[in-house]
Amino acid sequence: MALKLPDLSTFKAVPMQQKVLILVILLIGIGYGYWYFFDDPLQTNIDILKVEIGKLDTEINANKERVKHLEELKQANAELEKQLAKNKERLPPEDEAAQLLKQLNDLGTRIGLNLRLWRPSAREEDPSKLFVKRRRMSK
Repeated sequence: MALKLPDLSTFKAVPMQQKVLILVILLIGIGYGYWYFFDDPLQTNIDILKVEIGKLDTEINANKERVKHLEELKQANAELEKQLAKNKERLPPEDEAAQLLKQLNDLGTRIGLNLRLWRPSAREEDPSKLFVKRRRMSK
């Protein structure tokens, strides 16, 4: 089976200006199709990525500023930890503190002080574990 070529006689009869116009319309259509299906979605994606890059650059710069002060903060934290350890050494252990308060109460009673009520309140530890909150008891 032989392949037949299309009849070009009708195409030859079309004036040259119309042929050029058809070619221009065809090229514009191809260009628009390329832009619509390929270039525009890629440019939109590029714009979104540029915005994300800007946000990340801002975050990086903020973190760099924090890093500059990190050593100072570490030193301050170490000093505060040392001071906390020294302060803890000065405080009596908890069972000794309760005993001391009992002795004070007894001594106060002996010298004539009338202590109406002393009751240790319930304790609630802070999540930082640096101090203990006391809950007030209702009367």
